[in-house]
Amino acid sequence: WSHLGGRLLWHKPCTHSCRSRFVGALIPQSKDDLRLHQPRITFMEILKLSLQPGNRNYTLALPDNHASGPPRPLILALHFAGHGSPHFGKLILTELVEPALRELGAILLAPDCTGPDWTHPQSEADVLVLLDHIHANYNTDPSRTLITGYSMGGIGTWFIGSRHQERFSGALIMAGIPPTG
Repeated sequence: WSHLGGRLLWHKPCTHSCRSRFVGALIPQSKDDLRLHQPRITFMEILKLSLQPGNRNYTLALPDNHASGPPRPLILALHFAGHGSPHFGKLILTELVEPALRELGAILLAPDCTGPDWTHPQSEADVLVLLDHIHANYNTDPSRTLITGYSMGGIGTWFIGSRHQERFSGALIMAGIPPTG
């Protein structure tokens, strides 16, 4: 167990050192910092989706009672430069997206890029398959799906969001320019 902005967060052990940096940076300073009225993330897990060829890594964060009640919004977060090494998706969730958007009570999804960047055809295809998988297996509302990304992920947000507008109700681009071409 570790604290995330005053919330208990369970996650499986990771093979690199992000856990210790993540925990130390977000420990609350007082009881008032807990903000218990906000939705809590009950667990965050690094998962693999079996696609041919090989597996695709992604991180999924689920709020309290995600399986019951009305369908939840889904936030797809695309990470900054780098791909698949190690769990860049988890890093963007823990450091940026979850602290900023936790009040929405959304299911948070962050894949690791499978190509050289998010505009690569393999990366785009893998994101779309993963979106379909999450919508089919979790209590999400497909009409409330937000795509966001930082830097390379911001470029990917422009690219994937503009090419698949029917899949997203909004896009939040952070430090990313529209791709050229």
